[in-house]
Amino acid sequence: MKTKRRSLFATFAAAAVLAVSAFLAAVPARAGDVYRVTGIPVDASAENATAARAKAVAEGQARAFEEVLRKVTRREDWQRLPPADEATAQSLVRSFQVAGEKTSTTRYLAELTVTFNPQGVRRLLRQYDIPYADAQAKPALLLPLWRDIGGTRQLWDDNPWRAAWSGMDLANRLTPLTLPLGDLEDLTTLSADKAAAGDDAALQAFAERYGTNRVIVAEASPAGESGLQADMVLYEAGSVMPARRWSRRVSGEESLEALGRQAAELYLDHLAEEWKAQSTVGKGEAAALSASVRFNSMGEWVSIKRKLEQSPNINRVTLVGLSTEGALVEIDYQGSADGLGLTLAQQNLSLMEMEGYWVLAARQ
Repeated sequence: MKTKRRSLFATFAAAAVLAVSAFLAAVPARAGDVYRVTGIPVDASAENATAARAKAVAEGQARAFEEVLRKVTRREDWQRLPPADEATAQSLVRSFQVAGEKTSTTRYLAELTVTFNPQGVRRLLRQYDIPYADAQAKPALLLPLWRDIGGTRQLWDDNPWRAAWSGMDLANRLTPLTLPLGDLEDLTTLSADKAAAGDDAALQAFAERYGTNRVIVAEASPAGESGLQADMVLYEAGSVMPARRWSRRVSGEESLEALGRQAAELYLDHLAEEWKAQSTVGKGEAAALSASVRFNSMGEWVSIKRKLEQSPNINRVTLVGLSTEGALVEIDYQGSADGLGLTLAQQNLSLMEMEGYWVLAARQ
């Protein structure tokens, strides 16, 4: 019987391998990477242009590394973070790109995009016994709604509030956001008044176009002579969950767009801290479970397996058995089973315990 089972599993495994090559090309790349930092300005001088460039890149990578460490850890742990020195940063850089270079004989200016090695950063944080959260939440659709002094709302027209968000890196965050295209279909699907009113049917129809059910209606307006009021409402379209609200007033001598960026960063920090509170993984919390995986086709199985292997708090996925209708896997992961389920839910996978057995399937 064991020989037959092994033979059967080998046959199905071979079929899966054939399905992989045809399927992988159709799988889209991840929308964002929390270990990537964009738009780091660098400016350095040295005895010659080559030395100035090397100095600027090293300094920029160190600043990007500090930003990544703060991005994936809780604010309360920032004082315990490892030093973000140039040597450590360079040892963990996976890749970097340079834009907007300007050079002279002794000076170098540019903007860097730096991507760090996830495994290396996690290992370093564990050495310092610092919990981390690097699984992205499901993307939410952001609707920047501007209300002018006269009370007129603008959703699709150019305005300082939309410009503030447009200039930010929203994809490579723990809580990624998507700005709508603002094309003809968008304009005819959702009006400013319906967005402001939180019209559930309109928001749900709009969100479906972008493959999400989470919509943030972000309304801002001038406040006094030198301020800006921002009021955010996060809706789970089609859900019975109550909307989550956040408000803040910022002020200063800057332009409305600059004030808008301040308010936007504060809200993004708020979203990130909320998500970290749910998804943080601590040192030494290694665990394992066996799960039965349900799927309808080999293509769906390949997709599920790929998502498991990309999950940041899963260390290893071992295939124990495979058939045309299901699989048995062993999952080695960091954290709790609830945390693992939360992370997988962001990738539209459902992990449930049923009568003492774990069952994994794609969400319909």
